[in-house]
Amino acid sequence: MNVVARGGKTGNVWLGPLLCLIMGAVVYGGSLDVPFYLDDYRNILDNPVLRLDELSLSGLQNVVAGSTLRTRPVANITFALNYYVNQENPAGYHLVNITIHILAAFFLYQLTLTTLATPALKGRFADPRLIASFAALLWLVHPLHTQTVTYVVQRMNGLATMFYLLSLWLYALARVNGGRKSVLLFAGALGAGIAAVGSKEIGATLPFFVLLYEGYFFQNLDRDRLLRRVWLCGVPLLFVCLLLLIYVDNPLSLLAGYEGRPFTMVERLMTQGRVVLLYVGLLALPWPGFLSIDHQIEISRGLLDPPTTLIALVVICVLLVGAVALAGRHRLLSFTLLWYFGNLVIESTVLPLELVFEHRTYLPSVFMAVAASAYLFRSVRSRRWAAGLLVAILAVFSLWTIQRNELWRDPVAFWADAAAKSPQKARPLINLSVACREQGDLDCAIRAAERAINVDARFVNGFVALGTALAEQGNHDGAIRAFQEVLRRKPDYAEVYNSLAGVYLRKGMVTEAVEALRANLRLDPDSYEALVNLASIKASQGMYREAIGDFNRALELRGPDPDIFFNLAIAYTQTRQYDRAVASYRHVLALDPADREAAANLEKLLRMAR
Repeated sequence: MNVVARGGKTGNVWLGPLLCLIMGAVVYGGSLDVPFYLDDYRNILDNPVLRLDELSLSGLQNVVAGSTLRTRPVANITFALNYYVNQENPAGYHLVNITIHILAAFFLYQLTLTTLATPALKGRFADPRLIASFAALLWLVHPLHTQTVTYVVQRMNGLATMFYLLSLWLYALARVNGGRKSVLLFAGALGAGIAAVGSKEIGATLPFFVLLYEGYFFQNLDRDRLLRRVWLCGVPLLFVCLLLLIYVDNPLSLLAGYEGRPFTMVERLMTQGRVVLLYVGLLALPWPGFLSIDHQIEISRGLLDPPTTLIALVVICVLLVGAVALAGRHRLLSFTLLWYFGNLVIESTVLPLELVFEHRTYLPSVFMAVAASAYLFRSVRSRRWAAGLLVAILAVFSLWTIQRNELWRDPVAFWADAAAKSPQKARPLINLSVACREQGDLDCAIRAAERAINVDARFVNGFVALGTALAEQGNHDGAIRAFQEVLRRKPDYAEVYNSLAGVYLRKGMVTEAVEALRANLRLDPDSYEALVNLASIKASQGMYREAIGDFNRALELRGPDPDIFFNLAIAYTQTRQYDRAVASYRHVLALDPADREAAANLEKLLRMAR
C-alpha cells in the first residue's frame, strides 16, 4: 500500500522499497558470521527459558512468563524461535535482525510518503517518493545503526522501532485516507504499538508522538482545535501508568540502580546533555574511527565540570525553543527536533543506565533522515545535484557500515579498537582479554587483563579474566591468587567459586574444590556448572546416588544434554538401576547418534537384560 498526495503521480511504486532490500543485503550481508557478544550470552544463549524443546503454545507462554526481561515478551519470543531453529549458529539470528532493519526502513519510506501527503505538508515538497526513498536509504545504511543490527541482543531495539514506525504509519494512513478502512488501520496501529512496547520500553513514547503528529500535521497547530482536544493528553499518561502497574511493582525501584554506578542521578542528567549532542555529531559524521561499543565520556560533576556541560545544556534549550519557534514555518524541521529529543527521554534522563550507547540513536534518528532528504531537495535547485549529493553520501555511509561490520567479525580486533578509543575504561580491555583467550592467545589475554586492572582495579572482572587466562596457561597458583582477590573484594561473586574449584581440581585439591562448589551453590542454588562439577566429583568418589540427584537437577535447569545423560547412565549402572541406565543411554543417542561409547554401553546393558 502506497500513499501520495491526492492528485500526485505514483511513479515507480516499488523502486524505493526494492532499493532498501538491495542496499540492506549489500551492507549487512557480510555480517551473518559475526559471533555473539556481551549480553547475547546472558539474555539468549545462556537463558534456559529460551531453549524450546518443541514448538508449542505452552512453550511460548513459558518464554513470556519466565524470561529474565519479562517486559520484552515479543523480542524474547523471537529469540526463542531463533534458538529452536538455529541453536547457537549466529547466522540465523543475524538474518532475522537484518530483515527487521530492512522492514523498519520500508515502514519509514511509507511513513515519509504519508507524512508528506498530510494537510500541513501537502504540496510543500516536490517529489515525495524521491524524498522518501533517500530518507529510508540514508537511515538504512547509516553506520551508527550497526550496533542495533549487528549486535544480536539489540534486536529488542530494532523490533521496537520497527513496530513503532509501523504503528505511526498506519495511524497516519488512516487519517490521510479516511473511509471505511480507517477502523482497521487504527486497530493495526494499536496492535503494532503494543508490539513495540512488548519489544522494548522505548515504545512507551508512541502515544505522545501520535498526539504530537496529529497536532502538527492534521490540526495545523490550531490553538482552538488543540484546546478542544486537550483531554486527549491524558491518554499517553494513562498508558504509561498502565505499563508501570503491569511491569513494575514499585515505580521508585526504577531509580534504585545508582548504588552500583560511579555517578549520581544529577550527574547522569548533566552528563546526558553532552551525550545527546555527541549522538548528533555521530549521526552527522559516522566515520568508523569515531564509533565504539563502549564510549568513554567524562562524568559531569557540576555545570562547569567540565565547562562543556553548561554549554551542552544551553544548546539543547536553544534547540527546543527553536523547535517551538519554527513550528509555523518549518513544520517538519520542528517536529524532527522534538522527535529526536523526545525519543531519548527514556534512556537519556533519570534511569540509572550506562551513559552512552550508539543503539539509542536508532529510533530518534528516524525523522532526521526524513528532514535531511526533504530539505536538501528543497534547498538545492537542481534535483540532479541533490540526488547526486545524496548518492555520494549513501556510498560513503555504505562503505563505512561495511567496514564497521567487518570489524564486528573479529572479536580481538573489535575489542582492541574499543580499548584504543576508551583508554581509561577497563571493560573493553577485559573483553579483549576474553577474546584473546578464546582464540588461544593467552599472552595477549593476560596482558589485556593486567592493563584492565591497572586502569581500574575496582572492576573485579579484570581479576576474573586474569585468573581464567592464567589457569589455561597452567599457572595454577597465579590463577588461585587472582580468583581469591576477586572473592576478597566481592565475596558474593558465585561464578568465581566454580572457576576456583576448577583450578583446585587441577592441582588435586579435591576438598578445597568441593568447598568452593558448595559456596557457589549457597549463593546460587541454580548454578548449572557448579551442580555438574560437584556431581562429577561425587561420582568419582563413588557417591553415585548423591551424584544422580545433582545431575538430574542440572537437566531441569539446562534441558537435555548428552554429557549429563551419559554420566547419569554410568551412575545408574553403578547403583544397579539398569532400566534407568538404558533410558539415559538412549537419550544420549537421540541427541548424539554418533556417540559410539554410549552405543556400546547400551548394547552391553541390553545383552545383560536378555
